Amino acid sequence: MTKPTKPAAVDGPTLDDAADAQLFSSKTFAWVEYTPLAVQYMADSNDYVDLVAAAVDADAMATEAGRAQAVLKAGEAADSADEAAASETQAGLYAAAAGASSPVDLTSSDFGDLLQVVDVGAGVKGLAMSSQRLERSASFLGGTPSLNLAAAQFHYGTLTANTVFTFDVSGFGALTGEVIFFVLEITQDATLRTITFPASVEWKGGAAPDVPAVGEKAVYTFASRDLGVTWLGTFNGAEFA
Repeated sequence: MTKPTKPAAVDGPTLDDAADAQLFSSKTFAWVEYTPLAVQYMADSNDYVDLVAAAVDADAMATEAGRAQAVLKAGEAADSADEAAASETQAGLYAAAAGASSPVDLTSSDFGDLLQVVDVGAGVKGLAMSSQRLERSASFLGGTPSLNLAAAQFHYGTLTANTVFTFDVSGFGALTGEVIFFVLEITQDATLRTITFPASVEWKGGAAPDVPAVGEKAVYTFASRDLGVTWLGTFNGAEFA
């Protein structure tokens, strides 16, 4: 190989090839790339050595560069594989936790049904139906109010005439074993009005309670387990203030 012209002035003695070879065989050296040349250099604590440029095959450099790039890509691929494995593990934890809980069935849910956050295991949170719920309210008017019990579960109003109530359960469709429950709040106006409940209501002692006094507010609860064929009525009291 023909020795190329060495780089610009460098301090230290100029060594011949034999001396260079001897020094390079006994000292540690490294490659610094100056495309298409690589410059070998070395130094120790006591002296400086002339830089010697050696011609380097461009293909060899390309090969080395290709190897370095391959190592880099391999490292990136390994990192990606580790991340994928970690993601797969986490996904497995979520799947296991989800499998440990029952799915939330919303097919029979209605307004007011509540979901609650529950711990389903492996540090994962899930959803489940709550035993608590919200209810709609509706006001009644007139002397013959029909209370739509499927639309609201709390009915209230002020009497303006002698009043005959009807309990409408048609909005529930076919029920089997479910209980219909609602609250009725009645406020008496300045004139004492009579109240007539459906004949299907059964009261404690066999008779409906007295109507509230003028200006009083009375509260009743009703429950039916046979789709309104029979109602159990409870008078919760009056004189609410």
